[in-house]
Amino acid sequence: MSQIVINGKKTFNGEIKSLQTKGQRIFINGKEIALEESPRINIQITGNVEELKSEVCDSIIIHGNATNISTISGDVEVKNNVEGNVKTVSGDVEASVINGKVDTVSGDIILNKYN
Repeated sequence: MSQIVINGKKTFNGEIKSLQTKGQRIFINGKEIALEESPRINIQITGNVEELKSEVCDSIIIHGNATNISTISGDVEVKNNVEGNVKTVSGDVEASVINGKVDTVSGDIILNKYN
């Protein structure tokens, strides 16, 4: 079972097929999650996520694996592996291994050995 914490508050427990941010709105497995207004969005995921799409987010940290990641603005840190592709416009991506292709306009791709 996976868990999602957004801005310090636990908001979801269960299997995460997809997480998507659209402005200040967040969707988990296609369902919108009600959040308090905040000028920043920080997301921590404990467990695996298949599809991560983010328009704007200050940071996303995944303590697990991700299959595909696509961001417009914001940093993403995957403590394990990205099994598929990563695409980012502005923001760094950090992972142990990225098995797919990586496209970035403005951001760093950092490979670390967490395991």
